Amino acid sequence: MMPSLDRRIEELISVTAEKKSVRIADFFKDFDRLHSGYITGDQFLRAISQHLGVSLTKEDAREFLSLYDTNANGTFNYRALLTILDGSRYSGDEESDWQRVSLSQPEMCRIESILHRIYQYSKYHGIDIRDSYKDCDKHNEGIITLTQFFKSFPGPPDISEKDMCLLSRRYSSPQYHGRCNYIAFAEDVLKAGDMQIELDIIPASSVGEGIIQKTSCDDLLIQSLIDRLKINFFQNGIRANSFFQDHDKKRKYNITESEFQRDLMLAMGKQQVLSFSEVKCLCDYYKLHDGSIYYKSLVDDIDNPFIDSSLHTRPQTSPANPARGSLSWNARSPDLSVEETQRLQRILSDLRFRVKERGIMTHPFMKDLDRSKAYTRLVSPTQFSRVMDIMGLAVNMFDFRLLCKVFKGHAGSDSINYPAFIQSIDPTYVAFTITPGRLRYQIIPKLTSDQPLDIDNVGVDTVIARLREHVTSRGIRVSDCFSDWDNKRTGSISNSQFSAGLSRLGYQLSNAEVVALCLRYADSKRAGYSRWVHLERDLISALTIRNLESLPNAAVSPLRAAQLPRPATADWISSSKVHATTVDTVLERMKRKVQQNGLDCFPIFRDFDRLRHGHVTRSQFSQCLLSLSLTLGYEIEIEAVVRKYKDSEGVNYIRFINDIQPTVSDTPKYLEYKAYLRQLTRSRTDPCIKTQLPNVIELIDRAKKHNKLVRIADFLKDYDKHRSGSIQKEQFARGLDSAGLRYKPMEIVRLQEIYGSKKDPDMVEYKTFVNDFDRVEYITASSSSHGTGDSINKDRMLEVERKFIDKGLFKLSDKVRTTQMQLFPPFEDFDNQPRAGTVSRSQFRRVLSQLGLNGILTEIEFNVLCKYFGVIKGGRHDINYPEFCDTLYQIANMPFRKT
Repeated sequence: MMPSLDRRIEELISVTAEKKSVRIADFFKDFDRLHSGYITGDQFLRAISQHLGVSLTKEDAREFLSLYDTNANGTFNYRALLTILDGSRYSGDEESDWQRVSLSQPEMCRIESILHRIYQYSKYHGIDIRDSYKDCDKHNEGIITLTQFFKSFPGPPDISEKDMCLLSRRYSSPQYHGRCNYIAFAEDVLKAGDMQIELDIIPASSVGEGIIQKTSCDDLLIQSLIDRLKINFFQNGIRANSFFQDHDKKRKYNITESEFQRDLMLAMGKQQVLSFSEVKCLCDYYKLHDGSIYYKSLVDDIDNPFIDSSLHTRPQTSPANPARGSLSWNARSPDLSVEETQRLQRILSDLRFRVKERGIMTHPFMKDLDRSKAYTRLVSPTQFSRVMDIMGLAVNMFDFRLLCKVFKGHAGSDSINYPAFIQSIDPTYVAFTITPGRLRYQIIPKLTSDQPLDIDNVGVDTVIARLREHVTSRGIRVSDCFSDWDNKRTGSISNSQFSAGLSRLGYQLSNAEVVALCLRYADSKRAGYSRWVHLERDLISALTIRNLESLPNAAVSPLRAAQLPRPATADWISSSKVHATTVDTVLERMKRKVQQNGLDCFPIFRDFDRLRHGHVTRSQFSQCLLSLSLTLGYEIEIEAVVRKYKDSEGVNYIRFINDIQPTVSDTPKYLEYKAYLRQLTRSRTDPCIKTQLPNVIELIDRAKKHNKLVRIADFLKDYDKHRSGSIQKEQFARGLDSAGLRYKPMEIVRLQEIYGSKKDPDMVEYKTFVNDFDRVEYITASSSSHGTGDSINKDRMLEVERKFIDKGLFKLSDKVRTTQMQLFPPFEDFDNQPRAGTVSRSQFRRVLSQLGLNGILTEIEFNVLCKYFGVIKGGRHDINYPEFCDTLYQIANMPFRKT
């Protein structure tokens, strides 16, 4: 009988792939970028034609593609084809490989439970069992080694090593020793899933309408499951409520059972801290009579693990908190048998001995592999094995698996928490510490008057003085700490509120001191109340006078804050003579040693004072003395010194240093020295001589006659390091002397007075002097030439207009001199007539814009320049540009009509 068309094509593809030793799935996956299991028909035909050399006719291809078009949308289900090809590949002659090793009845029940968990895990995460092992099966035999079976295991991470060994025994190959048949394992996982689906379809026997039969999950088991979810969600920052609200559109906190299971598994993610049966137990516990799940109770417990939402109604309740450091590692310790526990202790003891004997620094090796954005304190098992081998701490395979199981980073992950491992083998390294915590709510006993308190020994006046010093030094408003409870402004609040207000002041008081203050300021009209306004009056009496606005003529004394010793400071005046003599002798010996060796004690103590409050602990005080070689011979001497400088915050090392290393504070003499220098350099000239000195123009003109090419700015600007435009008078005189201007001392003093700075009498504004020095030549020349010109309006120029002309010409000349600009060519381009020597006003502005000079001038300066150099030719008002250019060249000290 002829086989069918699909069977012939499947055998042809299978035989061809086996002859060429290729994996067909890799060709199809290249087209399936989304890993959906479907490709187009053209892609399938192209893959078998190019890589296998199999060609089909149009009729055969159409019929074969229609058989695997499971979705009826024109796509090809290549996964279904691969399943059939794998089944035919591992059938027939190799039927013996499909045989399973028979086990006992309890072990088979355990195998079925494991297969069911693997099916649920693979179905939720979309894992294909065969695809997970195909990379290890290079020859497509369906058989892999035990190491490959353990390494590529696609099941949930909480399966123990004992269960893995049971699976390897079940699916070990009888023909090949040390190998497993993963095909049989994959088929049994699918069969376990099919059996579960059949059980879910069978309707449960109705016990009663609207009544759900509860499971045997007790409260202790439910509480343990909730605690595991609490810690896991708290460590990973997961909000469970956001997962359940997606299916609760009406916000009634009711969802179906399947939605509850799906949302909870999705919230746990890869970690899977609960198994499927444990999730089922939670469903039964929170199930209502109508079959829905009321998830709000679970969410309230999980999302607020260490917060009491009703704390405002129970202020005396202390919330539960975990032990410090208990959440820095695994929330759930692995389940170890007695044999595994003993083996773990033996492994860690051996590693601890090798680390101590060889002095290995283990933490740097592990930390080098932790290269994420922030140190995650995790490494992969491969990295962990590599570092163990590098350090010479390698163990066998079974011991390594046990270490990975114990020091696993978190549930659902294969990463290793290397700080926890290092702390267990290296006694010098501390990754975290665990301190006791309150895991259940505890009620703090309320302070009552029945409890004995030593109020008689409390100095109320001393306490008030300390509070006054605290309030005065920090500028605290006392009324703000108490007025919130006094809504009716009666000036009286309850004793508990009065105690809370005292704590707001920021000064720590004992219970006896609080009770003593309550008795001092007790309200005589209302029992259990205290007059806080009286306390405010006593505390702010050192700051101001009450009702000062009604006493305008009252004299207010300056603010003085009393420097009181801190609480628990020893009364050294009334101490015994033996202690006083002992301490004085010790301090004198220390003082003499500090002076002889030239020690600086303050930096040593400051390194231990992280809060900068002038105190260290007793052990730190002893350590500082040891660092300074100021050790004390007897224990009684140490106790005596500590007793003298100890208070409620520790040992006051500031007082101690002031006693053994006293410093004399020097008074600041800067202002006195500055006044002395000003008096020393003050000019001693006769006022009548100043009137006989020449003016500034004559001084500068005379200097230019000796040296016309001098650039005085080059000699003065070197003294102006900050480019402020001002230098000292001594530097100004030194610069003029370096320039060779031949000024007499009295003339230099005259220039210093004229160009002196208004801000500082010891400074000279040298930039103003430089500007005047550069344009004096133009001023002397313009006084003889501008007055005799025949241009229009020159004789009638106002003094104000002349100032604008000088200012504009000086700015233009600076630009021309700096850039060595040629002025005539741009103007000649507009002078089209036979060199009339004039341009229009608009052309004049355009040339200045081309030369970059128009932006320097203001509109007033431009108009005044046009008026000054303007001429009338043929009834037109033009600009005489040759005269303008010659004037700029003259001011800039450049050759005239340079072309």
